Amino acid sequence: MSSSSALIVPAVRTAFRAAREALSHSSTSVNLRHATGTHLLRISGYSLLHGLLPAGDSIDSGSFPAGGHDWSFCFYPNGVSTRSPTASFTLSLADRDWASASAACRVSILDRAGAPAYSAAVKPLRYNRHGPADYEEGRVRDLVGVEELRRKAATGELVDDEDCLRVRCDVIVLKVDTESAIQRYIREAASRLGNR
Repeated sequence: MSSSSALIVPAVRTAFRAAREALSHSSTSVNLRHATGTHLLRISGYSLLHGLLPAGDSIDSGSFPAGGHDWSFCFYPNGVSTRSPTASFTLSLADRDWASASAACRVSILDRAGAPAYSAAVKPLRYNRHGPADYEEGRVRDLVGVEELRRKAATGELVDDEDCLRVRCDVIVLKVDTESAIQRYIREAASRLGNR
């Protein structure tokens, strides 16, 4: 028997045993990981919004990538209603297809130095193109009272010299990868063959 045959035969035996084991029972491996994305919404001329944008109207961010999906958020600087005048936000999955994804987010109004002055978080929820699957949990989140926001902006604590308010959205997307025993065997076998 040649020396190359002596190396190949044990490798084939090992591969055969692993294949027989993979086919003789069913199992699945689940790998959980997360991916993040951040988007900065800059609202220039913020002081003009008070008289121009009524409660219930939002400023919408552009779409931004996070975890293999496109996202966007709506910022309500004058609140969603006059009954509850609180600057608020909502997160949306902006994918154009029928995708769905699980994500958590934190939206922050930044101070002049770029540090969060007001923040609110949404726990991990399942989103599709129509919004969060659990509407009650994913509804509009409050950040700060409209009057307090206006007062802090007027003193220059929240806006820069160009009257620009900055709102940051941090999204964490949960990724779930599953792999059956046979898929794992094929991946590992291909990897071993590629290393020779």
